Amino acid sequence: MNVSDFQNAVSHSEEILSADRGVITPLDRYLGLRDLSSFPLWSEQSGWMGRIKTLIRRVALAPLDRYHEALLRQLRQALLADNRAQPRPTDLPRLVYVAPFDVLSRNGGATRILGLARAFSANFDVSIISVVGPRRSLEVIPVAPGVSIYAVPQTPEFMRALERDQKSFGGVAFSLGLDRHLDALPVLRYCYEQQAAGAAVCVLNQPHLVRLWRESKSRPYLVYDAPEVNSYFTLRNAGASADKTEVRKVQFAQESETCERADRIGMCSQVDIEDLLKEQGESLRQKITLVPNGVWVDETPFMPPSRARALRAACGWPHPLAVFMGSAGTQPNRDAVTFIGTEIAPRYPDASFALIGMNPRDTGLPTIPPNVFPCGRVSDMAKTAILSMADVALSPIPGYDIGSSLKISEYMAHGKPVLATTFGLRGYEMLGDALHPWPMDELPVAFGEAMRQLAGDSEALDASACVARDRLREHYDWAVISRRYGLPGLPMEAL
Repeated sequence: MNVSDFQNAVSHSEEILSADRGVITPLDRYLGLRDLSSFPLWSEQSGWMGRIKTLIRRVALAPLDRYHEALLRQLRQALLADNRAQPRPTDLPRLVYVAPFDVLSRNGGATRILGLARAFSANFDVSIISVVGPRRSLEVIPVAPGVSIYAVPQTPEFMRALERDQKSFGGVAFSLGLDRHLDALPVLRYCYEQQAAGAAVCVLNQPHLVRLWRESKSRPYLVYDAPEVNSYFTLRNAGASADKTEVRKVQFAQESETCERADRIGMCSQVDIEDLLKEQGESLRQKITLVPNGVWVDETPFMPPSRARALRAACGWPHPLAVFMGSAGTQPNRDAVTFIGTEIAPRYPDASFALIGMNPRDTGLPTIPPNVFPCGRVSDMAKTAILSMADVALSPIPGYDIGSSLKISEYMAHGKPVLATTFGLRGYEMLGDALHPWPMDELPVAFGEAMRQLAGDSEALDASACVARDRLREHYDWAVISRRYGLPGLPMEAL
C-alpha cells in the first residue's frame, strides 16, 4: 500500500468512469479548456544547462504559445455562444446572483451557488456576478443553458484600499471592504446594473454587497441566501491581529441592513436560523426559511458498496477504502482529519483512507499513517473517481457553530454508507433514519463493524444505499431545494 499505487488506481478509475460519463455541462467543457490553457508547452529543467535549454525553448515556442492561447480563447467564446444559442423560452424573468468570491473555487459556498443557480434556471435566466482576483480578466463563463457567470476582477485601487484596511480588519478586509470601497470597483457596479435592470430577483450570497442593491436604479425582490451565520464566520476569519470590536461593528451593520431589506432569507440548518434570530431579532422569523445544501442526485454516479468493490478491483486497489472530504480552511475539518489519522487509521492498517481537499502539510498530523493518503485539491473528475471507489464515507466533525456540510449529500448520492457525528450530519434531518449519528468516541468501533459488513454480503448495504439516495432525491436535490424560496410567481415547497 503506497502513494504511487493509490494514484495509479485513481487514474484508472477516472479513465473507466470518463468512458461512460453521463452528463457533461457547458461548465465542464469550459473547465476542461481552462485546464488545457494552463498546460505549459515546455517544462523547467534544473542546472545551468537546463536553464539555458528552457530559455531557448521559451523563446522558440513563444509564437506557438500565443497561438495556443488565442485558439483556446476562441474556443471559449464559441462555447459561450453555443450555450446562449440553446433553445430557451423567450419570456423568462431574470435573476441576478451576486457572490463576493470566485464561484469556480470549488468551496462549499461556490458549490451551493452553482447548484441553486442551475435549479433557478428552470424558471429564470440567471446571471451570476462573481468577484475574482486582480490578475483575472473580465470574462463571461457558460455554466448551463440559461446560466452564465460574469467574472469581475478586483482593481488596483480596490487592492490598495484593502491594504489600508488590513490593520483593523485583518483576514476579512476584503469582505468588509466590498461595501466600504465599492466605488473602486466600477466594472462590478456596471455589470450589476446591466444584469439587474428589469430583473425579477436578486440573490445575495453574503451581506457585504447589499450596497449594490440599495444604490441600484432597480431594486428586484431581494433574497439573502446565507449559508451560515455570517458574524461567526467573519469574526473567526478576522484573525488575532484584527480589531474585533470594529470588525463586529461593521459586519453587524452590513448584515442587519441585508436582513432588514431582504424579502426572503434562507439558511441551511435550523441551528443557524435560531442563531441568526438571536442576533438580528425575532421579527425576522416570518421571512426566514430552511434552504439546506444539496446535490444533483441523478448527475452523480451511483456506486454502492458492491459496485465500489468491483471498481476498486478493476483499478488494482485491493484495500478497503474510506474517504473524507474537506478543506483545511475550517477547523472542524482539521479536527476530523486528526481524529481519522490518530484514532481510526492506526487501528485498521488493512484499510486505506483518502483525504480529499488536504495535502500532507494541511493535515497537521505530525506523522501521517502509511494507509492515509492526503490528495489535496483535486479536479471534479478525480473527486468522483475516489468517491466511486470508496466503500464508506466519513464525517467525524467534533463540533461547529455554523453551517451544514455539503459532503454528506455528495457521499449519499454516490451510494456511500456514512459514518458521522451529529454535527457532521447537521442540516440533513429530513433524511430521518437513512442516517445514523454516532458519538465521536464510538466511531472507531462503528468503522470496524462497517468493514466486517462490507467483507461479507453487501446486498443489504446496497439496498440501504438505494433507499437513502431516493430519500435524498426527494428532499435534497437542488431542483427541490430551490423551490423552498417560493420566488415570485413560483410555489413554495412544503416545509
